[in-house]
Amino acid sequence: MKKLLKNILCLSLMFFVASFAFSVNFGVNLNTTFGIFDSNVFPSKDSNMLLSEKADLWMVNSFNDNILLRVQGSYELGYDFKTIYNQLDLSCLKLEMEFDISRDSTLNIDLGRFYVSDTNSTVYGNLIDGVNATLNLEDVEMDLFCGYTGLLNANSISIVNSSKEKDSNKIYSLASGFLVAGNSLVANDIWKNNSISYDVFAFVPMEN
Repeated sequence: MKKLLKNILCLSLMFFVASFAFSVNFGVNLNTTFGIFDSNVFPSKDSNMLLSEKADLWMVNSFNDNILLRVQGSYELGYDFKTIYNQLDLSCLKLEMEFDISRDSTLNIDLGRFYVSDTNSTVYGNLIDGVNATLNLEDVEMDLFCGYTGLLNANSISIVNSSKEKDSNKIYSLASGFLVAGNSLVANDIWKNNSISYDVFAFVPMEN
């Protein structure tokens, strides 16, 4: 775990130092949450107070008109009824590349950690570490992606049938490892303003 955190910090520092040679935007959002609950409503809780301090950090680095680096992470320190917890999360770390195929067609490729979901966000919607390719035609958009979930923070995501539970005592707890692959297509205005779409997903557990 310590080795993983060191690698994440070293990689983030490397991107941060390199970003000064390019156009970079960054910022920090601070959020404080405080609440007092009725002990009659939550009789099983040892305390009726909730308090958290959260810092969200983001950075967008433009290398040129076609390549962007996006980074977004957060750190939260809080008190939840009777537990003091601190949580580190990296919700986005991806390199975005755009290639012009023709006048009305582009190919977008994302490398790193990003969010993916099916067309209606009913089958799958979560972060993965991997690669995503999106082909944009005049009336058609097609996605093809593949990634891994085992490096995500289990404390901030939900995976059905996960073998690892959330652990508030750890600042970063690795999630269950699944290989996720998918393909989706959306065709707009095919006939009388009607659209057609499909999604195909595959999930392969990488742990016993």
